[in-house]
Amino acid sequence: MVDYLRQTFKLSVLKSTTIAGMSRSNWYYTSRIDDSELIAKLKQMASSHPTRGFDYYYHRIRREGFKWARSRVLRVYRSLGLVRRPKKRRKLPLAARRPLDQPISINETWSMDFMSDSLEGV
Repeated sequence: MVDYLRQTFKLSVLKSTTIAGMSRSNWYYTSRIDDSELIAKLKQMASSHPTRGFDYYYHRIRREGFKWARSRVLRVYRSLGLVRRPKKRRKLPLAARRPLDQPISINETWSMDFMSDSLEGV
């Protein structure tokens, strides 16, 4: 947005960052973190195991001895576009619905009441 304001309206960095609602230091900031090793590792793992998700990759990386933070690995994982959509759950077909069986005669069906479970000696 700041680039658009600067090029279209010929505004300074100060005015365009103020309009965009961000600080100038944020505009001039460049990250010094080198993620090339992490990127190479994630690409290698994604090519060998393409159907696995982030948790699998992260735990494999930790088991191999790398101490990268989870948030850093997740940031790079998302920036590489490796995020997989969750699988949709398939609904099982409902059993054929039929009405409850009605007893035809007396004493055909029995039931027990467990609400009063006690014996009385007479």
